[in-house]
This record gives sequence, C-alpha cells and structure tokens, in this order.
Amino acid sequence: MGAAAGPDALGVTQDPDPQQATPSQIPETVSYVSGAARHSKQENALVVADVARKLGVDPVLAVATMLVESNGNNTNNTGDKGTSFGLFQLHVGGELPKDWYPGTPGHSNAFDPRKNAETALSRFAAKKNKYSGAELAYQSQRPANHDGYVAAVNARMAEARSLLGL
Repeated sequence: MGAAAGPDALGVTQDPDPQQATPSQIPETVSYVSGAARHSKQENALVVADVARKLGVDPVLAVATMLVESNGNNTNNTGDKGTSFGLFQLHVGGELPKDWYPGTPGHSNAFDPRKNAETALSRFAAKKNKYSGAELAYQSQRPANHDGYVAAVNARMAEARSLLGL
C-alpha cells in the first residue's frame, strides 16, 4: 500500500489499513459520545464506525445494521415487546449481557452507544471470515426473516455512507 493515506471523508487521517484506526484518528465528536444520554443519529453512526474499524468490521455495514435495528436512536429504544435494547437491539437471552438485563444496575449500559456497538459488533468480528455484507449482518443479528433483513440492510447502505460522509 505504500505511504499513509491523507484525510478521509470524515477528516480522519487513516493508516494504510483503514480498519485499524487509532483513537487519535477518530473525529472529536466521538470522544464525548458515551453513556445512555441521547445522541444524534450521526454521533451514534460515528461511534459505531469507530468500534467497527477497531474490530475489523466494515463500518458502513455496521452503521447500516444499526439503522435497521434502531434508526440510530440509542435511548429508550426497545423492541421485541421490551426484550431488545439500544442501537443494535441486544436481546435478553441472546447478545444482551445478563448484568444489563432490565432491573439490574447495569441496564443503562444497553443504551450506551459504544458499549452496545462493542457487544453487537464482536459477533460480526467473530463471523467476518465466514460471511460478508448483509449476510454477515443477518448471521450476527439472527432475525426471523432472512430475505427481508438482508434487503433492509442493503437498503440502508446509502444512508450509512451519507452519515459517515462517504
């Protein structure tokens, strides 16, 4: 690859391998996006992209999946009749850590954009050598409707690119 590339569309100077961005290369807005307070869709997208890069997952795919799951809303976003939470709709009995279950002191962690993304995208990272694209999202999130989910993720890719300034 040669010399390091210049700033990308987010104004972040990338290493030759853009999947391995260091904290100093992340836009400043990402540093204060933590906790369960409400953050904008774009702030959440930047956090998800940061986590994805660190885990070697396609940031655009990660953000598109976030959009399908929660439309980028990290607060008070519950699905599946109150059993799925946060940006990636982590599910009780599934990806949601037991100490984040409703009624536990750690439940607010489910709504923290970074913690939610780290939990969800660790599944993507574990499966990225076997699956790719929207199929990776489907296999990692495990929704009921395969074809509908894959189509939904693919349909949100353009919005994900736009949120990331790509």
